[in-house]
Amino acid sequence: MAQTDDKIEILFKEKQKTDSIWPLSIMAFVLAVNWWLYFRNGLTDMSFFYICMVLVGILSLFLGILRLDTEITTQAIRYRLYPFSSSWKVISIQQIKTADIRTYRPFKEFGGRGNRSKRLHRAVTIAGNQGLQLSFKSDKQLPLLLGTQKPLELAETLSQLKLS
Repeated sequence: MAQTDDKIEILFKEKQKTDSIWPLSIMAFVLAVNWWLYFRNGLTDMSFFYICMVLVGILSLFLGILRLDTEITTQAIRYRLYPFSSSWKVISIQQIKTADIRTYRPFKEFGGRGNRSKRLHRAVTIAGNQGLQLSFKSDKQLPLLLGTQKPLELAETLSQLKLS
């Protein structure tokens, strides 16, 4: 259990990053296609080659800094999807009706990863297929799924808070 500067006890903390193999795979594929186009087939105008390399570099850098931060304290669940949001989204423990760890299918259920919102539910995921499913006491709030790579540690925290 960690302490923050203002003495709020943090029971659970997780920083998730994207799978690092994807940016490298994209870069390798584009590099191979460009090599084949320009050096094997003898194309002489290198502008498209350089544009592709810069765009793949930017995409790889973006995927490298993308992360989902989650913290659970005795009073709230906080999360943020960096770099889209540098401020925390805060959910008070009193707002939560149920909290369960579940397996999900990101592309089938939510149409992919990231900050997703469908008609009947929301999700914030980065990697994997495990998540914290929250339902709320207020019918105005859509259920929320927060992705996690630490389902067992999160389940222990939920039992400490008597949320599971």
